[in-house]
Amino acid sequence: RGREQGSGARAQRVTVSRPAAVDARLLIIAPHMDDESLGCGVLLATHPRKDQAHVLIVTDGSLSPDDSKPDNGEARRLAATREQEARNALAVLGVPAANIALLGLPDGSLPAMGARLRAALTSHIQRLAPNSVFVPFRYDRHPDHLAVNRAVCDAKRAGDIGAAVFEYFVYSR
Repeated sequence: RGREQGSGARAQRVTVSRPAAVDARLLIIAPHMDDESLGCGVLLATHPRKDQAHVLIVTDGSLSPDDSKPDNGEARRLAATREQEARNALAVLGVPAANIALLGLPDGSLPAMGARLRAALTSHIQRLAPNSVFVPFRYDRHPDHLAVNRAVCDAKRAGDIGAAVFEYFVYSR
């Protein structure tokens, strides 16, 4: 899409385009509910084929918005609330309900899961067979975000994932 940049007679035309893999079947992997909207909300909202936009939320949301350890009943209620909020947000962005998957892993547990996390993510990616996969940026500050990035990028390097892998910012500082 083009737009004029500059002022007066010296304006330049700048063209911004997206790789074809981004406009095909895509998967956004969000460690937590809301990471997909914060990091890829515009991508989802502008995707030309909503039926090809998929989101995988990895954790259960039981420690959001902070990492205090709620009792079991409170944790279940919080996780259910966070799931409904994520589904509502994704509906606003145009993602079909059938294209939303949740692994339900315990919030804050991803760094310790190692190979188990990698296997779960790789299995989901292989079943969906997307053209592109989006994961949090490799220098993000949240340990769960870093664990997802590491698991997917390790699987990509090993040849277990054929999709293009893109990184997105959740926290930019």
